[in-house]
Amino acid sequence: MEEKENGERLALLRFRASFKNTSQGPLGSWEGSDCCKWKGVGCDPITRHVIKLDLRPPPITPIFLYNYHFLEAENVNPSLLELEHMNYLDLSGIHFHSSPIPEFLGSMRRLRYLNLSFSSFIGKIPHHLGNLSSLRALDLSYNWELYDDDMSWISKLSSLKHLALDGVSLEKAYNLFQVLFKLPSLSLADLSDCRIINIHIPRGIVNSTFLANVEVLNLRDNALHGSFPDAFQNMTSIKDLDLSWNSLSLIPHWLANLHSLVQLDLSRNDFNSSEVSMESILGNLCSLISLDLSDNYHELVPSLKFGHGNLSGCTRYVLEELLLRKSGVSDSWPTCLSTLDIGFNNLDVKILSDWIPPFKFLSFMGMSSCNLGTLFPQWLKNMTFLNRLSGTIPNCWRRMSIDILNLSSNKLSGTIPSSFGHSFGVAWLNLSNNSLHGELHEELKNIENLEILDLGENQFSGIIPSWIQTFQKLQVLRLSQNLFIGDIPPSLCQLPFLQVLDLGGNKLSGLIPLCICHLRGMTKISNNEIATPYPTNYFAPVAAAAPADPSASDEWRKEGTKQVLKGLELDYTKTLKYLVNFDLSHNNLVGSIPEGLPCLSGLIGLNLSHNNLSGRIPSKMEDMKSLESMDLSGNNLFGPIPPTMSTLTFLSHLNLSNNNFSGPIPKGPQFSSYDPSSFAGNPYLCGDPIGKACSPKGIIQPKSPINVEEEDNAERKEKVLFYFVVALGFITGFWGSIGVLMYKRNWRHACFRRVENLADILYVESVIRIARLKKMIKKNQ
Repeated sequence: MEEKENGERLALLRFRASFKNTSQGPLGSWEGSDCCKWKGVGCDPITRHVIKLDLRPPPITPIFLYNYHFLEAENVNPSLLELEHMNYLDLSGIHFHSSPIPEFLGSMRRLRYLNLSFSSFIGKIPHHLGNLSSLRALDLSYNWELYDDDMSWISKLSSLKHLALDGVSLEKAYNLFQVLFKLPSLSLADLSDCRIINIHIPRGIVNSTFLANVEVLNLRDNALHGSFPDAFQNMTSIKDLDLSWNSLSLIPHWLANLHSLVQLDLSRNDFNSSEVSMESILGNLCSLISLDLSDNYHELVPSLKFGHGNLSGCTRYVLEELLLRKSGVSDSWPTCLSTLDIGFNNLDVKILSDWIPPFKFLSFMGMSSCNLGTLFPQWLKNMTFLNRLSGTIPNCWRRMSIDILNLSSNKLSGTIPSSFGHSFGVAWLNLSNNSLHGELHEELKNIENLEILDLGENQFSGIIPSWIQTFQKLQVLRLSQNLFIGDIPPSLCQLPFLQVLDLGGNKLSGLIPLCICHLRGMTKISNNEIATPYPTNYFAPVAAAAPADPSASDEWRKEGTKQVLKGLELDYTKTLKYLVNFDLSHNNLVGSIPEGLPCLSGLIGLNLSHNNLSGRIPSKMEDMKSLESMDLSGNNLFGPIPPTMSTLTFLSHLNLSNNNFSGPIPKGPQFSSYDPSSFAGNPYLCGDPIGKACSPKGIIQPKSPINVEEEDNAERKEKVLFYFVVALGFITGFWGSIGVLMYKRNWRHACFRRVENLADILYVESVIRIARLKKMIKKNQ
């Protein structure tokens, strides 16, 4: 027994040795003789054999990049085969550097749970995985270059309950559903973004144990069109059905017969007709909690009514979330909702300001393009997406539970209510484009879960407070177009997930903080990685997966912010999670650009224009390979343009105008594509882009511009140094003589005797000389 345990420990150590960064994640704890105490390792309590290996990275905030790989290896080390008793293997989130899934995994026949998601595997799925007859859960999702053209191997997995293949290309696997329909135990099938089309699905009505047992079916983001196929109408146990982001145009009549449905997502399709009325759907689906019909752009529910007897089929109506954004709805809503979005339907909402709303559980409400009147209605104090409102914001938010608060683009005035700091759960706060003023009071720091803070285009004043570092989940900070003064607080560098920092258009002064390299949210971990949301819920191996909140994965699509990129101000919503921008433009900043700036290798936009910056462009700019827009115009920068900037192939917008740059403009296709105005106002530049030939002897280099502030600092330092030297000389001379005499008695007596002798000699000499002088005077007389 001890030999086998030692053999498993050695196998784990060999597996650990295959990783590049063994100090990261759970591998850092793999020390000692008892491997059962190592993190990520699970053992049978009786036999002490290793039965579980879980090396997935810890969950991070959803907006942070998932591709921040904690562990990396060239491939999966075959030493895992020596763990003969292992039934649980999770290698998700490990970067395996575009290697194929190893075939030897098919020999680990005891496996019941296998998760290889987000692991950078490529190539064809090995059909040897079909040998894992005990497998209950299989997750190969989000390996974007993984594919298969024959899914018959899955038919051997008769015990499989959960299958996740999100992002795996199955466009040539035409037998996909023929195989899935034969699986007797499958209850969860996640097939989003698999390039599935109608030809993959059998025609006509199908009876199978899969359809009778499946509870979660996700076909999001595929290429389905027309009517949802009839092959699925016998899903008697279905609870969560996601058909969003397809091209479906017809809602079939049998959809109203899926009585177990809890969540139904039909958003972002092309529905223009339905074989069943919405009243019938809602009247029959009495367990439905969430219904999303948004972004279909058709009068899909032109006469939908609630509370008028048309939902009498349900003895208890539990709908909590109704999303009808851009779907043509034109009537009233149920009272038990927690989420309601009726935006872009041109509704005229006429409700008295003293009306008591029946929405007892409402946490999100979208009413874009709805006419709500001109005064701030008190009943909307916990709503979002309000339009055309005026007056002050009521101070009534204490102890309220709010997820999203969007009061942007109104005519609100006054200050931010202090009770904001005592509300619960606020993740997004958007008060931009109003007439709010005053300083940011300290009570706001109590909003611990804040992820987006947009206070742009107001009249806020004072300094940017240092306590803003308490927002440790903050990913977007927009304070542009205000009246903030003072230095940029270095505490901003302590926001680890900050992706967008926009402080442009204020009156900020001082230096750019040298600590900006600590902004890890703006750092690209690898050259070939793309920012994707980090999944917070992992694949459950045993119990049936609880329906996920459909709004959670789309929250970035609902919320947005304005950003200036490539010289244009644009609204970023769906792509906000991918945006990494650093904007300090139109301020009074001085000093040089920090040399550490290129470490922000994930930056897409960089705008430091219209300040008083001096010095040179930092070296190693070639490290900012994601940069698409850079604006350094309107400063006092000098020196040559670094030739290595020609390697920034994504840099499509560059503005270096109105500076003191000199020397030749770098050559290459990238710089030749820029407009000459990008280099205007730099008289000492030469090169083809501006049609100014460079002299063979070199163009005259300008003297570095005189910086008055630097000269004053240098003169002040010289004065301090002079007084310091004088004081040091006095102290040394005084204590070097007097101090010694005070502490050395013999020396003191000898010194005094010497002084007395000298005094006697001087006295005698003076008396003799005076006497001689008197005699000489008498003789002359």
